[in-house]
Amino acid sequence: MSLAAAQVLRERVHDLAAAGVGQLGVDDASPGGRLGHAPCREELTMHLRQLAEAVAVESPALFIDYATWVQIRHSQPDVSPLSEQLRALTEVARRDLPATVGNEVASMLEAASESLTAPAHSAGYLSGDDELSRIARRYFDDLLAFDHGAANQRLLAVVEHGTEIADLYLRVLQPVMCEVGRFWQLGKINVAQEHYCTAAVQGLMGQLNAHIFKPGVRRRVVLAFCVGDERHDVGMRMVADLATLRGFDARCLGGTVPVAELASIITRMKPEVVAISMTLVAHLGEVRDALRAVRAPGASKPRTIVGGYPFSLDPELWRRVGADGTAQDAVAAVDLIEEFTS
Repeated sequence: MSLAAAQVLRERVHDLAAAGVGQLGVDDASPGGRLGHAPCREELTMHLRQLAEAVAVESPALFIDYATWVQIRHSQPDVSPLSEQLRALTEVARRDLPATVGNEVASMLEAASESLTAPAHSAGYLSGDDELSRIARRYFDDLLAFDHGAANQRLLAVVEHGTEIADLYLRVLQPVMCEVGRFWQLGKINVAQEHYCTAAVQGLMGQLNAHIFKPGVRRRVVLAFCVGDERHDVGMRMVADLATLRGFDARCLGGTVPVAELASIITRMKPEVVAISMTLVAHLGEVRDALRAVRAPGASKPRTIVGGYPFSLDPELWRRVGADGTAQDAVAAVDLIEEFTS
């Protein structure tokens, strides 16, 4: 039922958003720049699109996390409170949708509304006291100061002095990137700054290639990528690098890989494991499509691993999208690859 409910929601997102505006009593004469009819409708449309993805995979946790982010990011005096918006959409869902669909949608909206009664909390990722945690904090500060050159050279020196690349990825780069994402969610940095930090980390990973790619016979093929419009590919690149260090023939396709091309790629490369990374919930449908594509008739039917932020919110989400497993970090992902190919 959830896929069907999500499809109904997607098809009616615009008229439901318009009905929500009416339920809120908002019109173009309302005071406050973002309280006008059109901006309010845009906000409700955004909520409904995120809700449809969560409904499709039966995951209230995904929509609750989204609602928490909206509450943190947009708690401004001139914005209609999120709690009122969710209540309005709940009334509209029960009134305007078929009963079974409306009840399912309204139930998820109510769960998100209830979650907003608790104070919004966003813990940091760089609180450790060990040496690598201190290195991570300095690296983060350097990136926010736009000093990636010196920062990357210091991390290269750490590797030269014996730190394992797996430890650097797991205990420095991963928490730094999570903290960058948290700062963006909180509005402490803008998109340009987030892109700068990501580019700096990608540049460092490129400089580490000499430590990762060694001559010799490679064993089973592992394919790693992001699909559709997903551009957050640092975590997936970490998986490919660490799999390479363990002797796999890991091939990284990068981000935004077209789903329509996957069946031919799988047929040509014949991977034993496919790893797909995703950060934004909006791309869940593309991940489901990708998993179906890699198992298309004539393909090699590889084992599949999914990972990324949404899968950390809902521990059973990987099953509902149709994967064979998930991992919370790059090291755990390579451990799972080992298990699948042993």
